[in-house]
Amino acid sequence: MLATDDGYVIATGTKVVAIDSAGHTSWKAAIPKGTEDSTQRNVQTTGGSVIITYGIKGQEWPGLEMIKVLDARTGKLRWQDKTTSFASVWGDTLYSSVCTGKQKDHIGDCTLTARDPKTGSARWSVATYASSQIEALDSGHVLEHAYPTGAPGSYRVRDATTGQALGPWVSAEDAPEAKLIGDTLVVTGKADRDDSDGCKQTVRGYSLTGDLRWRRSVTTGKDKNAHNGCYTIELQPGEDGLLTTASYDGVPQVLDAKTGSILWHGTAEDVLPLVSKSLVIVVSAPGGSAQSVHAVDPGSAKRAAKTLWSLKMPAEDENQYGVPALWTLAGSRLIGSDDSCSSGCQTLIVSAGTGRITTSYDGSYLDHGRNWLTTYDDSEAGGAEGPVTYRVYPYPPA
Repeated sequence: MLATDDGYVIATGTKVVAIDSAGHTSWKAAIPKGTEDSTQRNVQTTGGSVIITYGIKGQEWPGLEMIKVLDARTGKLRWQDKTTSFASVWGDTLYSSVCTGKQKDHIGDCTLTARDPKTGSARWSVATYASSQIEALDSGHVLEHAYPTGAPGSYRVRDATTGQALGPWVSAEDAPEAKLIGDTLVVTGKADRDDSDGCKQTVRGYSLTGDLRWRRSVTTGKDKNAHNGCYTIELQPGEDGLLTTASYDGVPQVLDAKTGSILWHGTAEDVLPLVSKSLVIVVSAPGGSAQSVHAVDPGSAKRAAKTLWSLKMPAEDENQYGVPALWTLAGSRLIGSDDSCSSGCQTLIVSAGTGRITTSYDGSYLDHGRNWLTTYDDSEAGGAEGPVTYRVYPYPPA
């Protein structure tokens, strides 16, 4: 479910349904099946527009995506385009790449354009490398990922308003993972293929102009299903310029994205933590038993870290809420939900300051915005095409 200026949009994969603030249907639009790759069907909203993109069948690499932009209030078609290979929406801008299909390490293999979603007109356009896509927006800058000669490609930061490149390309090396966090570009290094001396992976931090600020080796987990293999790092931006790093069976850490300094580290039993400047929310599930959630003050060079509160979730058969598997930190509140429960699903609102459950909503958590939170319930769906119940609640709760 996505918010519009005066209502919401539900995208089911085969159609888009617009509902007003009272829950009444305003209009419906079909999404053509497109390619067999369902990841190429996407619906986003921005600036009073509903943007539908889907892959066009029968196209050779790099393929073509149809872009259809509808008026969010009426559902009427504003404009469409079928010359784009890659499209994405960040903030109030639609970014599209028209590509030749060549990967010859040549500027001009793609043309990247920032477009006004309402009219389709170009705000800026630049020649760039093959398969160029915008993957992030932060603080007035966008992160471009291109593939000059194929995978894994390279990253570059551009000014979101003008398209001007701020620095050189940074190689993604072997295992591409990059995040734009404030004024820092964080990129992972090559994955460790030999676990004989422990599993490690490098993380690098660059300024927006491409200068290397820091480099750090991070412990990852051993892949027990692979011979001498290691898992790769997952990067997750937190609030206030912080970054968490973790891998399956690895040790999660919280880093200052600008300096690379470690502010906190957990154990292999902790999943990827949620972070703000003064708080680390850690979900632990030792041995698959009941989860516990605890808040940690990460401390500083002069002050040791300390646990502020702990919330233990009872076993599933003793728990009226189910066992939340997904947690989201939203300012001073923590949102928890079990997205795999079969019935009676609940979404919990927990005070991040005290660990107290303040509210519970029916359904599994889907998304939230400035003054709303949505849940869904597909326990009676009976399959992928079965009925789904969506609920919209006021958020934050009164």
